[in-house]
Amino acid sequence: MLGRALDYLTFYASAFFSVLRHADKNSIVISKTDPPLIGIPIGYAARLKGAQRGNWFQDVYPEVAEASGMKLPSIVFRLLKWMRRRSIDKAAINVAIGDLMAAKLKREIAPSNITVIPNFADDASLHPDPLGWLNLRKGWGFSDSDFVVGYSGNLGRAHDVQTLLGAAECLQDDPCIKFLLVGGGHQRQLVEDACAARGLSKVFFRPYQPRDSIALSLSVPDLHWISLKPAFEGLIVPSKLYGIAAVGRPVLMIGARDGEVAQLLEKYGFGTTVIPGDVEAAVSEISRLSLASESLREMKQNAREFVDIAASRKSALTAWRDKLLELSGA
Repeated sequence: MLGRALDYLTFYASAFFSVLRHADKNSIVISKTDPPLIGIPIGYAARLKGAQRGNWFQDVYPEVAEASGMKLPSIVFRLLKWMRRRSIDKAAINVAIGDLMAAKLKREIAPSNITVIPNFADDASLHPDPLGWLNLRKGWGFSDSDFVVGYSGNLGRAHDVQTLLGAAECLQDDPCIKFLLVGGGHQRQLVEDACAARGLSKVFFRPYQPRDSIALSLSVPDLHWISLKPAFEGLIVPSKLYGIAAVGRPVLMIGARDGEVAQLLEKYGFGTTVIPGDVEAAVSEISRLSLASESLREMKQNAREFVDIAASRKSALTAWRDKLLELSGA
């Protein structure tokens, strides 16, 4: 954590001076978290150059740090929130990536000063059942009869892993259900150690995959699991959802039933949600979906339709273009 803090501080300084060097009164400077609270130094630099400024929130700090268990002195927490609020107030545009995040930010600013533009995947290159995914699946040791429950990406502090570990333990004797974790993150080693300690032989691990292989690796699981601890709702949106949906795979969400991802899964019909700690429900849903081929096929179609209707790269970039043109007066 100390090393990361030093990395952030040096980046804040270099980014601040870079804005001073490149921006002018005709510029629109957008600061995009992460790193945390980058909008504060960038906003000040933009102000010095007479540029318009904006914040693109991928997460909401310092609340994320607090939800992660970081103990901040109350005066530091209040100071950071006050600085963040000023950064939002002074910005010409503030973009949140989800409705719950927008609602949280609106409690601090005028509602007219916040815009929701969801994140997206490269849906032109990510499409259902890309050529070669079956070869990768077999190469990773899965047969046609296996039902693979997969996770892809960073497994960090905000993600619940105990529910899936419990489900994997309960399903250990099912010959067809297997689990796959592709990627890394803070909790990757914790999961590996827990699997070894519990004798979970049907949980498989693979490293991060090259960008040009993402469509194939995302297509290997029959069902993806995503998790977010309820304390992080409105602070983070698991954007891995978009790549998963783009390749037409359904989702088991482990999180709050009224959370951002849970609402999208229910609205568009490509997944289900269980609350963290409810191992029995997770086991029940995985077992049910492993036998429901027709329902699974429908959810796969719905997943891609969600991207095409509401979360395409083109629609997100069009929203950004329109907003920036509006700010520039073009």
